[in-house]
Amino acid sequence: MANAAPQYYEPLPADLFAQHNLAFTAPNLYRLTDSGRQLLKPERNTPPIDTGQPLSGHPFDIIEHTYRTLAIWLEAVSRMPDFHIKLPFMARRIANFVEEEPDAALAATLLVPMVSYTAGHSVQVAVMLARLAPLLNISPEDKHSLLCAALTMNIGAAALQNALHEQAEPLTSGQSQHIHLHPLLSSALLRESGITDPLWQWHRLVCEHHEMPDGSGYPIGYPASYLHPLSAALRIADILGAKLCGRRYRKRMSAKNAWLSLYQPGDTSNPDAVLVQRFVRSIGLYPAGSFVRLENKKVALVVAQTQDLRHPKLLAFDRGGGFITLDTQQEGNTIVSPAEFTIPDNALLQLAKAWD
Repeated sequence: MANAAPQYYEPLPADLFAQHNLAFTAPNLYRLTDSGRQLLKPERNTPPIDTGQPLSGHPFDIIEHTYRTLAIWLEAVSRMPDFHIKLPFMARRIANFVEEEPDAALAATLLVPMVSYTAGHSVQVAVMLARLAPLLNISPEDKHSLLCAALTMNIGAAALQNALHEQAEPLTSGQSQHIHLHPLLSSALLRESGITDPLWQWHRLVCEHHEMPDGSGYPIGYPASYLHPLSAALRIADILGAKLCGRRYRKRMSAKNAWLSLYQPGDTSNPDAVLVQRFVRSIGLYPAGSFVRLENKKVALVVAQTQDLRHPKLLAFDRGGGFITLDTQQEGNTIVSPAEFTIPDNALLQLAKAWD
């Protein structure tokens, strides 16, 4: 059962709330002001939003279509009277997809170009959490709330997050305030769209996904004793996804280095240690869709995890355009390190065949 939120705390400055059309009601309960609702008032005679269908049933096409669809929804939530129906349906489809194609789904989030950072990052986080869920021993309802929260955690700052993905300069004061408040804004926008979530798990996870166990997080600074038990999983997946994506001004980080930045083996003082270890078990040191350098200097593609995290299933590129399965136990095929490998746009279709 989730820990209860505190009965009272000093709310954020009222003028800061007012600048962002946000009103405080109670802990973990925020709403838009009347002026905020006016900004979200849909245009008259707005045609229904049609996102089409995936080009095929291939995992890469499914992920690309999900990226594109969520990008449209996050920007157009005020024009979608059925958002509260469609978003949960998307979360269930992702859960089913990951259950059927766990490695291909993860690989697609690492290899298929994101049409927008905010949407792509959210889908990637949802896929990682769907893989992690079996190790958390949570109910189907908890899993569903977690995936819904992953898809909508940044809805209150979707355009800003896209802009910051390309921005190398420090945040402006206004941007900093917006980022600080975006978990609460996201929850308020979800409430305006008709998502009431009787158990409040979805809203709580969105509100708390930047809170830290020691109380140093934001927007409120709740200590660990007040946080929803699953908020840490969303926070870690959010951080991991950002590291794996990179930004215009910094390269993406390998999964192995990302894990080390989150947890040093043997550090028993880290409150996230057990959770990070479960993430490693679910995603791997070398996730499907990543590249590794072998002892023989060649670069190989990771296509699936095995029971031994040090020896995932690998494919090498054949001169004829196909793939050759490698045995990591064979001399010369030992993984030495993650590898950076740039994929030309025209090579993505060929690469996708590794998961046919």
